[in-house]
Amino acid sequence: MNNCSAEIFYDNAVRYFGYYPQHDYHYLDSAATTHKPDTVIDAISLGYRQFSAPVHRASYPASERASMEYERCREKVAEFICANSESIVFTKSTTESINMVAQGWLANQLINQEQASAQHTKGQCIWVSCMEHNANYLPWLRICEQHALTLKVIPMDIQGNLLWESPEIWQSNTVLIALSHCSNVFGGENPIAKVCAKAKALGIATLIDAAQSASHIGLNVNDIGCDFLVFSAHKMYGPEGIGALYINKLRSVQMQPLLMGGGIVSCVVNHEVSLVPAPQCFEAGSPNLSGALGFAAAVQLLNHLGVNNIRQYIAWLSRQFIEQLTQIEGVKLLPRAGGLSHSSVISFIVEGVHPHDVAHICGQHAVAIRAGHHCAHLALQQLEQTAVNRISLGVYNSTNDIAPLVAAICEAKEIFSK
Repeated sequence: MNNCSAEIFYDNAVRYFGYYPQHDYHYLDSAATTHKPDTVIDAISLGYRQFSAPVHRASYPASERASMEYERCREKVAEFICANSESIVFTKSTTESINMVAQGWLANQLINQEQASAQHTKGQCIWVSCMEHNANYLPWLRICEQHALTLKVIPMDIQGNLLWESPEIWQSNTVLIALSHCSNVFGGENPIAKVCAKAKALGIATLIDAAQSASHIGLNVNDIGCDFLVFSAHKMYGPEGIGALYINKLRSVQMQPLLMGGGIVSCVVNHEVSLVPAPQCFEAGSPNLSGALGFAAAVQLLNHLGVNNIRQYIAWLSRQFIEQLTQIEGVKLLPRAGGLSHSSVISFIVEGVHPHDVAHICGQHAVAIRAGHHCAHLALQQLEQTAVNRISLGVYNSTNDIAPLVAAICEAKEIFSK
């Protein structure tokens, strides 16, 4: 993408965010949560105004319309990742989705295994990468503690490449590999299709955390070849409080609901419970229709802008940021996952200045960046750091955000590095 086409793309994209202040506020924290376009806000409002009725609970017309809208939203989200709607479960978040897989699928498999063989599962392993958010680390740590498995970590080299081809990972005692597509600290992109292909050939289950990639990288679960894929609406210009869990057909029949309650039961006789088919059996409680409408509206916007166009724009823009940041003396950029030269996430440290001080001065310049461990303790342990600064980009960012960021960093250096 060249400068001219980048400007055209930005002008087209930012107009969907009518409330966003383009000149006096510089939001560089989209990896945490994105701003919401007017179409998403309108869809949520429309849900409350026109579809205020229970989903899958009644036969009167308003409820039937609400149910149809909810399933239409599921179809939109499924199409976005090239999946069947029956394989998409609406959840509260990426975090809940991963916990559903950990407790509803893997724990169930381990219990069945223990009962069938009368043997303990000790010696079996789960692998995660050193780049994982705690949401894709702590649930597996708990499973390992509960069932005497071992949790192992895939390291990376100094260029940001995961060392995933290590023979130790591919032993017969590996039951699951849980891997982020894009790191919320290193950004970039991990070779998830290659990992999933090798895992599938060896009978190892895979879960892909696509929370950081869904907003700008096209996802096709058939090409990726994963067993599970998770992402959240609020990181892709949708509302908070709703996410999606993709489960392939084989794993779906092996999985038990994490939550029990209304909407998932077809029959109960003498304490014998029969569940409705997937995906509804995994969605206990009242469905979040307004959230689903906002989620579908966010997907529609991404499709309208073109995910590949978004990817090219974010890549182009990140290179502009990286070029300017590397010219500031004392600023050290962290590697990008996969060794990429561009990324939606750019993390850095400023020599002699604590990341929280850098973020504070940036805030005084109306520049919103993050500082800390970013809920990714494994990543910072790999770097031997306790905190780093992070900027992350969305379609409403432009080169106009660079100069205020650079000025704030230089001021922080002047104040704190004396």
